[in-house]
Amino acid sequence: KPGATQWNRINKDDLIRQCAYRVPGLIEGNEYRFRIKAANIVGEGEPRELPESVLAKDILHPPEVELDVTCRDLITVRVGKTIPISARVKGRPDPDITWSKDGKILIADKRIEMTQDLPHVALQVKTATRADHGKYIILAKNNSG
Repeated sequence: KPGATQWNRINKDDLIRQCAYRVPGLIEGNEYRFRIKAANIVGEGEPRELPESVLAKDILHPPEVELDVTCRDLITVRVGKTIPISARVKGRPDPDITWSKDGKILIADKRIEMTQDLPHVALQVKTATRADHGKYIILAKNNSG
């Protein structure tokens, strides 16, 4: 924090492989000062302090849905088989996911299984019947979109 004289080491793991690092545990609205030290197999460099303090804030991203390549067009499934639809969903905060078919919201039951392990989401309609024919839509919503 600005004015503090104590420095805390944040990354206690292995080397950071990208030129970016998300610091955990920051409180939104607080200001922080950072200094960075490069390290490699030869050793550690001298720490460099950022010239200005950083205001911690949550970065919001509207949801993005990317359907699995096997689900982007028409899916044909035999009666009695499972209809699998999967996608990757990104967004911050984590979006709420809603599945619908022909304009009616789907609810999980013994035949309809919805899994959400972000960024992976999936819908499975088990023991498909002819009545399961239609247009399935995934909707992802969060505070930013």
